[in-house]
Amino acid sequence: MQMSFKSKKPEGMVVEARNARNVSTAEDAWYPLQYFAKDCSRSFPGVPTKGDDQDRTVPFCEVLDPTLDAGVQEQELVLYNPSLQYLDEFYSDETLYRHYMLTDVRVLMVSPGDTAEGLDFFAVSDWEVKGQCSCFGHAAECTGENENVCQCAHNTQGVNCEECLPLYNNRPWRMGTPDQANICQDCGCNGHASSCYYDAEKGYGVCDNCTDNTQGDKCDQCKPNHYLSIEDTPERNTMGGICRACNCTTEGITNNGTCDNTTGQCTCKDQVFGRTCDTCKAGFWNLTADNPLGCQACDCDASGTFNSSNMCDQLTGNCVCKDNTEGDRCDRCKVGSYNLTEENLAGCTLCECDPGGSVSSQCNSTGHCECRAGLTGKTCSIAEEGFFVPSLDYLLYEAEVKAEAQNSTIVEFDSTRVTGSGYLNVPAQTDVYFNITVPAAHMYAVVLRYNSEFSGDYVCVSPQRQQGCHDDSTRTMLPAYGEGGSIIAASVQLESGVDYPISVYAGNNNGIYGLLLDSLVLLPVLNETTVYQTADPADQQTLTDCWTAAASVTLQTTADCQLWGNAVTAEVYGVQECSCNSTGANGTTCSPRGGQCACLPGVVGRGCDLCAAYTYGIMSGQGCTVKPNKPLSCPACYCDQSGSVDQSCDPETGACRCRANMLPPKCDSCAEDHYGLQTGQGCQPCTCNLTYSYNNSCGDDGQCPCKPGVGGMACTECMEDYYGLTEEGCMPCGCNRYGSLEGCHGNGTCHCRNATEGDKCDVCKPGYYGLGNWSDDGCLSCFCSQHSTNCSSSLGWYQGRVVNSWSLLDGSGINESRWHAVDGEGGAVAIQEDYRILERIVLRLQDTNHTDLYFSAPEEYLGDKRSAYLQSFVFTLSQSSVENQTDTPRDDVIIRGWYRTDPLVRSLPNNPGLNRTPYEFKFDENEEWFVGNISHGRRAGKADIITVLSNITQILIRAKYTTVPGEAVDLYYVQMDYGTTDPSTGPPLNTIEACSCPEGYKGQFCEDCAPGFTREFPGPISDPLTPCVLCDCNGHEAGPCHADTGVCSCTHNTTGDHCELCVDGFYGDALLGTADSCQPCECPGLVGFDTNYFAETCDVNGTCHNCTGNHVGDNCQDCAEGFYGEPTNATNLNGACLPCDCTDSPAVCDSVTGQCLNCTDMTGGDHCDRCADGWYGLVMPGMANNCTDCRCNSTGSTSHICDYSTGQCDCQPNIIGKQCDGCEHNYWNFSTEGCTPCNCHQPGAVSQQCDLTTGACNCTDHAEGLQCERCETGYYHNQQQECVTCNCSTLGTVNGNKTCDPRTGQCDCRSGVRGQKCDQCDFGFEGDFPNCTVCPPCFNASVFRILNITEELNTTFEDIQGLWGQYGNMSVEEVRQILARLNRTLQNVTGVLLEEIVDGRNIRELNMLYGQIRNISAELESLLARLNSTQADLDNQLDGLAEFNGTAVIDGQVLTPDSTGSLLDSVKVGLANRTATANSTWLEINRIQQDLNASLTVLYGLENNISNVNQTLLDSENLVQETLVLTAKNYSAEIWQNVEELGRLNRTATTLVEQFTVLASNVSRLLQDVQEGNLTVQRSLVQAEELVRSAADLDRRINETHLNSSAVQMTALGTLNGTKEYQIFANASLSNITGALAQLTSLRQVLADVNNRTTEAGDIANDTLNTSIRQLQDMVNLSREINSTTVAEELVNTTLQGAQEGLQTAQALRNVTQTAEEEAGRALSLVQQIETSLVDSNDTRQDVRTTLQTVEADRQRIQNITAQVSTTAQTSHAQASTILSDVFLVREEVNRLQQCFVQGRLDALQLANTARDINTISESNTQTIAAAKQQLTAAQTQATSLVDGSEALQQEALELQENEATAVVTEMASLQQVAEIQDLLDVYIARQQEMEDLETEMTDLEGQLDSLISSFEAVDPATQQCSNP
Repeated sequence: MQMSFKSKKPEGMVVEARNARNVSTAEDAWYPLQYFAKDCSRSFPGVPTKGDDQDRTVPFCEVLDPTLDAGVQEQELVLYNPSLQYLDEFYSDETLYRHYMLTDVRVLMVSPGDTAEGLDFFAVSDWEVKGQCSCFGHAAECTGENENVCQCAHNTQGVNCEECLPLYNNRPWRMGTPDQANICQDCGCNGHASSCYYDAEKGYGVCDNCTDNTQGDKCDQCKPNHYLSIEDTPERNTMGGICRACNCTTEGITNNGTCDNTTGQCTCKDQVFGRTCDTCKAGFWNLTADNPLGCQACDCDASGTFNSSNMCDQLTGNCVCKDNTEGDRCDRCKVGSYNLTEENLAGCTLCECDPGGSVSSQCNSTGHCECRAGLTGKTCSIAEEGFFVPSLDYLLYEAEVKAEAQNSTIVEFDSTRVTGSGYLNVPAQTDVYFNITVPAAHMYAVVLRYNSEFSGDYVCVSPQRQQGCHDDSTRTMLPAYGEGGSIIAASVQLESGVDYPISVYAGNNNGIYGLLLDSLVLLPVLNETTVYQTADPADQQTLTDCWTAAASVTLQTTADCQLWGNAVTAEVYGVQECSCNSTGANGTTCSPRGGQCACLPGVVGRGCDLCAAYTYGIMSGQGCTVKPNKPLSCPACYCDQSGSVDQSCDPETGACRCRANMLPPKCDSCAEDHYGLQTGQGCQPCTCNLTYSYNNSCGDDGQCPCKPGVGGMACTECMEDYYGLTEEGCMPCGCNRYGSLEGCHGNGTCHCRNATEGDKCDVCKPGYYGLGNWSDDGCLSCFCSQHSTNCSSSLGWYQGRVVNSWSLLDGSGINESRWHAVDGEGGAVAIQEDYRILERIVLRLQDTNHTDLYFSAPEEYLGDKRSAYLQSFVFTLSQSSVENQTDTPRDDVIIRGWYRTDPLVRSLPNNPGLNRTPYEFKFDENEEWFVGNISHGRRAGKADIITVLSNITQILIRAKYTTVPGEAVDLYYVQMDYGTTDPSTGPPLNTIEACSCPEGYKGQFCEDCAPGFTREFPGPISDPLTPCVLCDCNGHEAGPCHADTGVCSCTHNTTGDHCELCVDGFYGDALLGTADSCQPCECPGLVGFDTNYFAETCDVNGTCHNCTGNHVGDNCQDCAEGFYGEPTNATNLNGACLPCDCTDSPAVCDSVTGQCLNCTDMTGGDHCDRCADGWYGLVMPGMANNCTDCRCNSTGSTSHICDYSTGQCDCQPNIIGKQCDGCEHNYWNFSTEGCTPCNCHQPGAVSQQCDLTTGACNCTDHAEGLQCERCETGYYHNQQQECVTCNCSTLGTVNGNKTCDPRTGQCDCRSGVRGQKCDQCDFGFEGDFPNCTVCPPCFNASVFRILNITEELNTTFEDIQGLWGQYGNMSVEEVRQILARLNRTLQNVTGVLLEEIVDGRNIRELNMLYGQIRNISAELESLLARLNSTQADLDNQLDGLAEFNGTAVIDGQVLTPDSTGSLLDSVKVGLANRTATANSTWLEINRIQQDLNASLTVLYGLENNISNVNQTLLDSENLVQETLVLTAKNYSAEIWQNVEELGRLNRTATTLVEQFTVLASNVSRLLQDVQEGNLTVQRSLVQAEELVRSAADLDRRINETHLNSSAVQMTALGTLNGTKEYQIFANASLSNITGALAQLTSLRQVLADVNNRTTEAGDIANDTLNTSIRQLQDMVNLSREINSTTVAEELVNTTLQGAQEGLQTAQALRNVTQTAEEEAGRALSLVQQIETSLVDSNDTRQDVRTTLQTVEADRQRIQNITAQVSTTAQTSHAQASTILSDVFLVREEVNRLQQCFVQGRLDALQLANTARDINTISESNTQTIAAAKQQLTAAQTQATSLVDGSEALQQEALELQENEATAVVTEMASLQQVAEIQDLLDVYIARQQEMEDLETEMTDLEGQLDSLISSFEAVDPATQQCSNP
């Protein structure tokens, strides 16, 4: 505060203040702030002066310095500034701060500073008070009018920020200081309170009135029966969520409605889920309280439900149907669809019945609709030949022709907005009459087309003949409109067949202007038609738009308007017969849509019956001629200028003077049967030939009405393209439109083009193929790599395409490959991806100072694309600038091939524009392709194009067209069409040739050299056009030489690239070309190879030098004299020569064998070292011998020679003795044949010895027969071969029979009984014998499968026996067929048995599991007994405590006997309840155990059955092996064929075993989880045992502390807790047992599903293979849609949407699969969670039921399906892009041909498209031939593989036949090859037959298609041509 005085300062003054905001009255609130005085003690006694230690809020007196007084001079005095006075203390001391908070200030001046008179006054010249707003340090600024409103911070509020905000009182409010802001703290009420307060006792803020179902000091807890819910919006999750009520659904829960306080999850029933248990699980519906499971299972037809799942509506049970299915179960097709299949993503195929052409929208099972009369085609959209479906303005009546009007004149006018020849000029106030007959009763709108440029015109229309306008309500005003005006004047109901004189009164309010009337049109009212009534709103709007357009001249020609317009007219009018004027039309056929005939020049009208404006002469038959001048107005008489003698008429009647045979009054028509009105000479009589014409009524030109196919003015000859003039007319030639010229011979044979032949020119000549519009010759010349002229169209080829659109709408922008960028030198250049929002990715290449830039194609465009010949290459470009463009032509498209040095190049017709510029080129020699470069290269021929396409290595598209630097070129779309064998890619192609190659060539196109041939100019790159020549191997080839290099594989001991040299160790001239040109050096073995060569070298004649080792001869082949050996036999001592060894006889021996030749002294042998034959004894060198005569029995011995040492003779069989003179023991019948065995059956005989004379054995009791080999009746041989009684059960045998099988003891059991004694229930039956009942079908199915296998094996065994028995009489083919059948049988048996083996393994594992469960049950029973004992002890102790009458203190609480008794009673009740729970749990466990016992009984029977079948299979395999061994020597080739078949069977079995091994592994893991669960149960048992021990210990303590009630109570409570633990344990045990039972059930389901897996795999393969050829009508409709501008755009959108939906379906399928994998993993985690896991996995079990094989295999399969679906989506998008490109082309065509007649253009386009469709359909049947040839190629590959594996076969042959290894191997190799070649020939013959059948079918189809195009054959192309304007 500052004050300025004009007087002396006062003697004393007081500064006072007040705070008006804190007081009610201002006067009492003033208080002193500070005193000022010159003498404080005098002026203000008692007021202290300033001191350092005084209270800052107590005012003090400050001394004013009197020396500063200046008299009356102005002086300034700084009186007061407390903030400076107290510095920081002022802002940190709240008390001080509050003291100086004020709203008013005043100064009290006590006395003047001067007492002199005149000076004793106060003179204040200025008083300035400064201050600041007071905010307690919690605001940085103040606002408001006086800047006194604090902008509070630090979570404070109030005028002075003097308090905390309501939710920020977590600590007391404090003033903010410079050192500490003292921010108010948030109470943390989690958004569930509006205020809080500080609780001093708690030391924090407590929230007030918690909301949102919360409680607690911080509102951080949910109220009871509520849970914490996490919300989607983060701001609501203040405490992690908000509290919501449980709201459990009563019908879906198992408890009282409480929920988890964290998740809110209620306890749901088994088939219910959702937080509140309000939703049935997937596959279930109908949530009800009385259903223990909550919901019942859906019953959906998998074929008709979405994703083939069992999903249905939760409330109604209605299944989630596919798009085209309906019904509660989705088991039927919707109306308008057919053919319900599971593979169809929509369930059923749409009928697509034409809405007007068909009787209804429903079709039959083949998709054919029920057509209205006169309509045909699958969808009833095609009119029969000679008929048409009318257009909407079908009932059109030209005013200048049909109208009758007084004083009206014809005004000719040529305009596209006017029909006919012009207008009828109707004067004002004139009546016009139209005589009309309609073909169908209907409500019609009367439309007038007119020209009126004057206002005031109006019309009145009536269906009756009247004059004037009788009713103003019928008056319709005509808007002023030039040409093309139209108005709907009235609506009338007309009946068919009734003549109506429709009156049109043309009036004008001015009465002076006339009306130019063009025509009257009757349009059927739409809302009266069924087509309109049943259409959806969008189609109704389309119909309305088309109908409105039909009222005007400008018709809508879009496909939609054609479709719906024809639908309406087909319903109303039906089809109408073509009525082409014979003189004005070119032929009698008309367009099937609209009926427009092909008019001659100058002729107009639907029937070509009217000359166009300014023309005349329709009767000439040549069209109408342009008049020399425009006509003037007709004379008043209106006499016909041609028909009247002059233009004058009778002045009274107006009748003209007519020429001969003209009809009055206007002379404007000829008399009946006359013609020639236009000649001006009168009419001439018609001269019709009544045999070939319908009548004698001819046209104005004299043309008679000829019968079908008849022409000529008088109908005397056949028309062109017709022949065979008869009374019925002429027959159409039926010539193939592609293969013939116009017309045919008199016998109907056609005029063929250069390359076609046949009566109808429908066959390509030899050397040609591919009948179609590809060539002017009708067919394409065979190319065949220029090696053959014999070819045909290859079947099984379809139009495929590589497409890059990079669309962001269907995902192709992510998945499709990117084009790269290169410069002119081939260096890589960076390329950019420009994302066009919501459309596509565009590849942008920006120039960075390069001479040339190119886009380079990715991999899928490269490689073998020879099938792209004649196909399209399409791309779309744009550039950023069109300035400074480079000149053309240049190399804009460059295609390089592997076989050509020079590329194919061509130039763009024009540079890309700023907008998208599409380009399309054909790979055709007729287009401007060049070789090398555009400037100097030559035009590319067919050979150049095909050779480059055969192996494309690079495709470049120019990306620089301007010299302006920095500009860019964008690539939007690329498409290459080519041929593929995948039928799903597109329409069939017949442009792919299948060549018949000459010798030396192979391959479909003769592109490869055949085995034994190589290129004439060999090299690493094999040009297909290079000729093939024979391999030059000098006659020493071991096999074909290399097809490209010509290098030989040599034999005959030769070497070199061409086998021109002998290998080392051989000699001779390899160029001689014979097998023995190179001979080995034989000494006598091969030098350097064998072990028996005894010379190192030989001369040129093969004579060996320097034989070693006592060897002599030219080849060292003999031993020297006195030596012996076999030098030529390496296996005999390596060919060594040894000295002769003759013991004591002369050393003379055989030079080869060493056998001595001169033995003496009764000795013999090779070395004279034994006795001679017939003698025996000991011969010792140097000693005399003792040789003795043998004397062998002549009957019992085989010869007189005995053993040389022992004298033992060689006895006949079973004869013994040294001289062979007696039978062996247990033998009899001594003879020269030996002795016969007794064969006494043991133990049926007493001994093995029989009577030596009769051979009869001595039998035991109940045995009989010569050898005691059989038992008496009623006995059988047991395992010890003893005869024992049958002991059959009469209750189980047939008719109570007691006899049994004598071999096995098996009694004859009745049905349902088994066992050797027929005393057990059979497999498949249950119950206690003899009361056996049939088991459920699920068990019988497995048993019957095994029985069927046994029967098949028995049949197989019999077939094998028959095969071996008749083997010598059977041909190889018969043997092969039998072996093939046996192979199939064994494969079936092996597959089923492997399944049963897996079943057996599972059963054994289940048995082990059952044993574990049984052990657990025993332990539980023991535990229960101990707990019962503990409970009894506790009861006794509690009874004792009841007598205790003292008191006890527990935790400060005094317990009396009454309170203790009450507590004990509650403990008893609790124990009793838990005991009851335990008992019920135990009973449940026992019941589960009984169920397991029953299940295992059935499984044991199945396991035994499997074991028996396994043994049967083993026996069968042994039989096969034994049979193979028996016949190996005689039939080695056939055996090896069988071995190969068995090998393939074994590999198949191995594959199956591997698959089942994976399944077994999964089951093993599942069982392991069960075992882990069992471990949990065991641990629970241990805990229970500890519980028992604890209970016992507590019992002891109870006895010790009987008087201490506190201890007793604690013990009782501990026991109660233990009982609770037991309850938990029992529940866990029950859960484990329940889980184990669920696992058993799951395993049984797995076993049941094993049999279905192969079928499911086949179904998946069939899904891919099952494709159908698009119907002809579908193709025709498609062609029409393409030619329609508007519909094509809509079709693009529809196709894109379909592609997106296909991609979304694929993604959904992938998501379902991933979910299934995750659920399956969780299901195997822990047994404790098994029930919850099953609930989780159940949601997706229906979606993955086809994935029961391994998870990895399933995932791979679904990924493949996803890839296929994704490929389909990409193909659909590519088709859409192609259609869009076609739309652009069509638009350009419309612009160029805007002067053409609309209908004529449509006919021409339809003709072209129909031709294309016919060609496509013809080609489709050729594709199967290609497929067959592919299979043949695969078979040839297999043959090559078999040849390569011959070494392995030879090795195996050596092991089987050791003695004849080399011969057998050679024979087997040749026979195996012959067999394989025979198989290939069989396949080839079968494929050849299929090809012939398909060719026949194709011929039939082409014949059917001839009728479709007959309407186009008569059209003169010249009349359809239009030049550019």
